[in-house]
Amino acid sequence: MTQLVTLNGTTPISTLKAFSFIWQITPLSATLVGNLSIGSGKGIGLPVALDAGSFDNAVNSTGAGAQAADTGTLVYAFRGTSTNLTGDVQGTYTSSVTLNGVTQIWVRGFPAMGPNLKSTSTHGVAQA
Repeated sequence: MTQLVTLNGTTPISTLKAFSFIWQITPLSATLVGNLSIGSGKGIGLPVALDAGSFDNAVNSTGAGAQAADTGTLVYAFRGTSTNLTGDVQGTYTSSVTLNGVTQIWVRGFPAMGPNLKSTSTHGVAQA
């Protein structure tokens, strides 16, 4: 899986795809000046592809038993031809709370139904 990003000075850049780990970073220019830092953000990848109309709700928990509706942002699965510029083929969710190793997020969705009530792929298209 690959993602092309354009650096913007000292402004943090988020990718459109969710990575479980990063194997390699390849600058397109040998004239990179300064530091390049890689880290994690508030976005998580979804284990199955969610399409428009298949999302129900999201809940967060602080780990102390309290639960609340999470008002984060869901980006639906990308269903076109995947490239290093397109979004994640299963979709991503960016939480409204900080992911700190204690807070848990539950995103509830339902398989998308295509024509003739046939389920569309829950794996998404091939990831670039």
